This record gives sequence, C-alpha cells and structure tokens, in this order.
Amino acid sequence: MPPALEQEICFYILANPVRAKLIKELEIWPFCGAIVPGYPDLHPRGEDFWPQFWKLCLAARAPDSVDIKKL
Repeated sequence: MPPALEQEICFYILANPVRAKLIKELEIWPFCGAIVPGYPDLHPRGEDFWPQFWKLCLAARAPDSVDIKKL
C-alpha cells in the first residue's frame, strides 16, 4: 500500500468521532494518538509524525536499511 494511502486512511479513522457526532472538533478527543513503542508523544497530526513513522517502519522491516544512502 502506498504511504500516501496509508496516511489518508489514518486521517479518515482519526475523524471517526467527529463523523459520529461524539465531538465537534477532533482536537478535543483524547483518544486519537498513535502508540509507537518508545515514542509516547508521537502523534499522527504532529508536524514530524510521518517522516519519523516511516523511518521507524522501515527500520522495523529491514533493520540495516536505515544505513543505506540514496544516490
């Protein structure tokens, strides 16, 4: 699945409480964060979330791949 599609799905799911009319604004919903082991403050709506998330995913899939330099 392309990363952009995964991000779109994530934001769609995050908006569920608003669509369900449980809240008016997503910012007040306390249960819309990501739990990434070792990164308790990493949140999907944070500015640096996606680059950090993809770096962690890549490292988990292929631990030596984070050292590969792009040409």
